[in-house]
Amino acid sequence: MIRGELRKLLSSRFLPVALTVLFLINCYLTVSHIEENAPQDVSRTFMHSIGLLAGRYNEDSDAFAAYKEEVSQKSTELMYAAFAEHPDGNFDPEDYVPREIDGENNDLQLLFYFDELRSKYDLSSRTPAIIASQAKDEIARLRREGVSDDTYVMQYQAYVYTHYSALDGETDGAFYPEYGWDLYFSNPYLTILLFAAMLILAPLVFVPEKTTGMLPILRASKRGRGRCVLCKMLVLMLSGALITVTFSLSSLLIVYLKIGLSDATAPIQSVDILAAYPYAVTILMHFFFTLFLRVLTVLVFTFAVGALSVSTYGYLPSLLGGAALFTSQLLLENSPPSLAPAWRVLNLTALSSGIGISERFYSFDFFSL
Repeated sequence: MIRGELRKLLSSRFLPVALTVLFLINCYLTVSHIEENAPQDVSRTFMHSIGLLAGRYNEDSDAFAAYKEEVSQKSTELMYAAFAEHPDGNFDPEDYVPREIDGENNDLQLLFYFDELRSKYDLSSRTPAIIASQAKDEIARLRREGVSDDTYVMQYQAYVYTHYSALDGETDGAFYPEYGWDLYFSNPYLTILLFAAMLILAPLVFVPEKTTGMLPILRASKRGRGRCVLCKMLVLMLSGALITVTFSLSSLLIVYLKIGLSDATAPIQSVDILAAYPYAVTILMHFFFTLFLRVLTVLVFTFAVGALSVSTYGYLPSLLGGAALFTSQLLLENSPPSLAPAWRVLNLTALSSGIGISERFYSFDFFSL
């Protein structure tokens, strides 16, 4: 029966076309997202060279500082030589720069951007200490106001202080230039397109039996109820997971081809948007966690649309109901923090992106709601 369900999906002309269109839209929007947010004139070769510089810096920072000084002096000498040969200033500056790393970029460009990234990393690496300090100040303020240590808000601040203080002590002091991963994790279009794909997929699994008149026959057959529903759910689960992984990996591949990906074994806190990540894990570990979470949330949404399809056995009601569910999740994700702080993070679209629950440590007192 599973093969029959798969053949039914593959024989549908609409589903392959719709998924192909959504896939191409995902690729296009990923490229647009990179071009809008990546630094100008930064290529994969350029960023790879930045990674090589970071290795030299981490190996011996004093020797690296001497290297920078040597490059700067050599650059000055070459500029003097250029004006000596061309007093009118009619020369190409690119012909008078020190080139020690092969490729399209010269050392000065690399070093300037390297310093920019290192300053940015130094700031983000202090985030755990800053959060711990803020929690300590908040504890002092609450105690001045007479708040008991047994209250939820006091216990939360105490845990944040202890947790981020310990996290701050786990850094090794090395510099990890991050590029590419922030663009992948912050892609706002992937979740929307995946949910749109599930809106198309789920009704095609359950509705055709009604439109073709096979539903009464399946209900009357010995294995037409339980086994048929189970096969449909398995096909739906496998198809949804495959589509989710395909779309996610294609987005990651596009980022890699456009700008490259930094060391995946670096701490996740090296990613600027996740500088306050509450646990000491690597970028690669977080990538697999978010991929698993995306598959899980997409499947929850898919089964919800499938349930609508079973209850209505109509394409239009299923699409409208699924669209309403998706819209409600988007509204929750973008609601003001003071209105629904828990559900702003704990909804399908926010969980699918993995950003909301990863921004920092969260704890919600549901029992006081």
